[in-house]
Amino acid sequence: EAEICYDDCNDNIYNLTLADYNQIMNYVWSEVGSLSFHWMKCAPESYIQSWLTTFPGMRLETIETIYAYEKYIIHWYQDVKTYMKQGYSDQEAHEMAYISANGHPSCRVNTNGGAIFWFTIMTTIGYGNTAPGTVGGRMLVYTMGFLSVLIFTALTGHAGYVMITICDDIFKRSKFTKPLTKGWISSLFWLVCYYLWNLAFGGIAILYTYTRLGFSYAMSEAYWFSFISTTTIGFGDYHIAHAYMEWYDMFWIPIPMLMGFVLLANFALKFSEWCWDSVGASNLPSMGLADLLEQERQKTAGGLGGRPGVVLDPMLVGTNHN
Repeated sequence: EAEICYDDCNDNIYNLTLADYNQIMNYVWSEVGSLSFHWMKCAPESYIQSWLTTFPGMRLETIETIYAYEKYIIHWYQDVKTYMKQGYSDQEAHEMAYISANGHPSCRVNTNGGAIFWFTIMTTIGYGNTAPGTVGGRMLVYTMGFLSVLIFTALTGHAGYVMITICDDIFKRSKFTKPLTKGWISSLFWLVCYYLWNLAFGGIAILYTYTRLGFSYAMSEAYWFSFISTTTIGFGDYHIAHAYMEWYDMFWIPIPMLMGFVLLANFALKFSEWCWDSVGASNLPSMGLADLLEQERQKTAGGLGGRPGVVLDPMLVGTNHN
């Protein structure tokens, strides 16, 4: 019978047969179930990849849970041996080891998962798969989260303005591309660019899930994920899995997503300009709204006797009435 031996295989009490191992694993699994590892990482990357190679598409939470349970069993048997050497009985050693053992000595904070979670706050995507549940967590979103949203909105708007200004300057240099600088043609051009970029981003999402997670989206699913992300709709049916994030994944997801934000901002700018011109607003005085209101107020305030709201009729000025 297959054996998993810890420390000393000659001592039967420390020999864990495959049947015993499965029995313990089934018991703990039924009592605890799959753990959540959004903000913690325990298993080494090599351990995770070995499971994904054997079982493509296996959930990372399941792999992390198996790793934690295996570590718990190892520490439990090691502690049993230690307590028995200290003179405790077999039953006492097992009971004490049950309390002292743990399966997470190698666990660490998942900084990358936290970074991508904050990215979804800053960009207002908010997939909804994870949300702060404590007072401290919500206070952090109230303050730093709100500040991050303001800064990101300002930077995105400015980035769109800079990009569209440079592109318009390039387009104006040729008579073939000059129509792309204004009107409905310009709006349509940037809208097409945005949708094509979603198509490219969908391809990136397929490649990411296949190489990192062991499964692949259909193109329709990947495009849907891209669209709800770059528009910041973020329904949550498809989302970024925080637990799987590594530092190099920042080049897979956030950077293409930022490009989608900028392209959408460019379309919004050109579309608003086209609507403004279509209603004839471009023919209005270039004076600001505040200046126009101030001018109107001065006209109505300079009436007969200086009374507000009374306007002198030029036909009555200089006429003598009996």
